[in-house]
Amino acid sequence: MAIAMNAATDSVGNSALIKHKFSRDGLLALALALLVLVLLVAAIAIPAVLLHRYYDDRLFSMNKKIATFDRANAQRASLLEKREELRSQDSRKYYLKAATPALASAELQDAVKAIIEGAVGQGQVQNTQVAAPKDDGLVRNVSANFIFQTSMPNVRKILYAIETAQPYLLVDNLTLRATVGSNHKSNPGQEPMVFVQFDVAGVGLVNTAPAASAAVPSGANVNANTATGNIATPSAASVTALQVVPNGKPAALTAPAAPAKHSVGVKP
Repeated sequence: MAIAMNAATDSVGNSALIKHKFSRDGLLALALALLVLVLLVAAIAIPAVLLHRYYDDRLFSMNKKIATFDRANAQRASLLEKREELRSQDSRKYYLKAATPALASAELQDAVKAIIEGAVGQGQVQNTQVAAPKDDGLVRNVSANFIFQTSMPNVRKILYAIETAQPYLLVDNLTLRATVGSNHKSNPGQEPMVFVQFDVAGVGLVNTAPAASAAVPSGANVNANTATGNIATPSAASVTALQVVPNGKPAALTAPAAPAKHSVGVKP
């Protein structure tokens, strides 16, 4: 009887142990299945969310650009009107007219000297030093340094005349030095002279037109004969050059006319 009871107890204990083992394995398998399912969902959902966010950002950026273009397009008519208004005002008059750097520098010097030594400044230019012109895209910056002597009221007139002149001129690095001591007493109606030094800058337009061909001058008729070597030159070709005179202003110089024809015989 005791043996039967012990056997029954052992069978009940073994069955309970087996059930506990199966339940633990089932929970572990279920946990692994859930983990695999979560990883699978994450592998599909995360790229989809990132891709959706990427396209949302792109759409927002494109919509913003379209709105900017729409605003600019709405201003097109007014901008065209302003452009035509600027063209009608002839904005080229605010630039130096000379096309080459040397002539632009000479134009700048002549304009400033005319103001300083004319009725406005009543001064005397003592020294002028031209800086090397610098090209910046389609514009050319030209500057020069001037040293002159005049009275203090004339300095104000000179500065006003330079900064209101056409083409536009800009004054920089202004230095004033008195010619008399601080205790000097001038006569009534007479202003003491001062030494003035400043830089004046102007802006010119860079000539972007293609250079003219220097092979054959305009109006020249050149006939080359390989057998005789005769070369015909224009009968009345005039060459215009620039001559620098002592006052610094260029003058036109016309060279004498070339001979009617030169015949050069070439022997084989």
